[in-house]
Amino acid sequence: MSNDKTSSSCAICNNSRYNRHFFTKERLMDIGDEFEYFECARCGCVQIAHIPENIDKYYPDNYYSYETRQKSGRFHAFVVRQIMRYHLGKFNLFGGLIYSLHKDKPYGWMKKGILDFDSSILDVGCGSGATILKMSCSGFKNVHGVDPFIEADIHYSKEVSVEKKNLSELEGQYDFVMLHHSLEHMPDQYQALKDINKILKPGHFALIRIPVSSSRNWRKYGPNYFSLDPPRHFYLHSVQSFEILAQKTGFELRYMHYDADNYARLIIESERYQRNLSGKYSDSFSKKQIRRFEKEINRLNRLNDGDTVCLYIYKPLS
Repeated sequence: MSNDKTSSSCAICNNSRYNRHFFTKERLMDIGDEFEYFECARCGCVQIAHIPENIDKYYPDNYYSYETRQKSGRFHAFVVRQIMRYHLGKFNLFGGLIYSLHKDKPYGWMKKGILDFDSSILDVGCGSGATILKMSCSGFKNVHGVDPFIEADIHYSKEVSVEKKNLSELEGQYDFVMLHHSLEHMPDQYQALKDINKILKPGHFALIRIPVSSSRNWRKYGPNYFSLDPPRHFYLHSVQSFEILAQKTGFELRYMHYDADNYARLIIESERYQRNLSGKYSDSFSKKQIRRFEKEINRLNRLNDGDTVCLYIYKPLS
């Protein structure tokens, strides 16, 4: 990284002094193109210096979020419904037990007391709709998705569909709007949160899940950080920069927690990038090393220094 007194202005706090510029390559798809980013010296937000005009090139048909989703079988649907009842704060001994034993903590992002099964829910940037399909199977009756990059509208059933639309095209209001790792792909962060504010009912919450630069692994790996994901991630917020964004668009940041539980790939890929290793990520390290990486991810979550965070923002009544 290099310091530059005349660097580009931060899109979040407008700072233009002493921002640190660096170059990094696209690696997830092995395309290898190089991109310039900079880290704001004031708010800590990492952002791409120039968004590529041909951004569609970096979202091929086999991009993971566009994979076709299938509805779960009856037994699986029963199990996740019990877990969901537990998450909604309803007494459910079976659901609580399954959740406690489950390694990946399903619906760990969901805060109790925010939703019920009749809530109107919108998932923004949902790809082919994996999350809303799971929520439908879990008992939610009013779930919708929107993504501008899918090939066409997807209709799984009368109750579950994904529309090919931009956030700015939406009308009506919802009880809950959620963005699971999609905000960082949006070029205009202020407009995105203004649009969310418009479609969220007053007195309700939106959930933003994002990777963050205010994390130990960003500080360790820098341009080789897996969650930077150039050029698809235009922004890698710090908690501070996101709170600035939320306040300026009429929200209050009420709750947050780090949620990268057991996801060893966050470290594995960063290590591979830093060491310039080739081949499949799963073949780069032993099972013992992977277990150690998982423990480290969980430790960083407990220290509020993890790779990804759930942010619950509230739209005041007036």
